[in-house]
Amino acid sequence: MKNITKIDYISLDEIKGYEFGLIVHLEEPMQPVEVLVIHHESYMTRTLDFTEGVSNAENIAESFIQRGFNCNGLKFSGISNYHLPIEEENVNVSII
Repeated sequence: MKNITKIDYISLDEIKGYEFGLIVHLEEPMQPVEVLVIHHESYMTRTLDFTEGVSNAENIAESFIQRGFNCNGLKFSGISNYHLPIEEENVNVSII
């Protein structure tokens, strides 16, 4: 039987068909956070970075959105003056 890890997915924003979000690994000692992007048209998902703490991860995601990226064939041109929406608009989904 496989171990099932509890995670939370936090959707931060969807821009031009790209969804930016965070995966919080709840059962890990330091609860590492994975910053990821999902391209809905191609169904490609890429991890942009890992960090500790949701606040740090939000800052990293915002920076990637502002600067843009080319991550293993998934390209996003940046939006220089972009800022994440306020927290009340974020959607949390718990996955067990």
